[in-house]
Amino acid sequence: MSTTGSATPARAVLSAPAALRRNAVLFMIAFGLFVVGVVPAMFGSPDRFLAEEAAAQEAGVAVRDLPGPLLSEIARQHSSAGLEILAGLPVILAMILFAVAIIRSVRGTGRAAAVWTISAMTAAAAFIADMLLYLCLFAEPGSLPVVIANFELLNKGSIAISVMAGCIAVAGLATALRVCGVARRTGVVVIALAALGFVAAPIPAVGGMPPAWPVLLGFVLGVAMLRHGRVGERGVI
Repeated sequence: MSTTGSATPARAVLSAPAALRRNAVLFMIAFGLFVVGVVPAMFGSPDRFLAEEAAAQEAGVAVRDLPGPLLSEIARQHSSAGLEILAGLPVILAMILFAVAIIRSVRGTGRAAAVWTISAMTAAAAFIADMLLYLCLFAEPGSLPVVIANFELLNKGSIAISVMAGCIAVAGLATALRVCGVARRTGVVVIALAALGFVAAPIPAVGGMPPAWPVLLGFVLGVAMLRHGRVGERGVI
């Protein structure tokens, strides 16, 4: 069976101006929601962050390296599960929208679309699991001993998986768009930064990568998609 006939409609769907605009908007909303969620997380409980910084300085480590039992004690003293949920819901929704934007964009574009779809879903699932881990910090002492004792490992692992999978997904979309003549220069930048994020995410020595990294790259790609969608299929960004 010839692949020419199936590839052409797939490319037409991927680069259709209306589809580009819709999916670009999803990427932008996802990034906006991530920012909205970070604000209460950073400023909603300043005492908690000050206590974590003080504990990290005393121990001579970074906050991300503090043991789970100590983080749990600080969280229960200086914050609440309600505030954690308030901060977590927007970023969880952001990751879901990020995954939806990827899935909608690559749908029907060939076998590689399955890889990018699974990667996007994995990124969202791992991030949601990490948010649930943070809620576990507010559990009563002794109620979740295994989770709390291994919080540092579980937290770093879930974020690394989320970032790595998200980088695969957004790099895949950028590659597919470039094949269609969309976001060619922007796509190169996104692919390079996604590769950087993928490599750095699991490396403790460099501190990994922020969980918003794939969402930020999706936003950058979304801006290019939106511009291309406005100028039509023949525009090249």
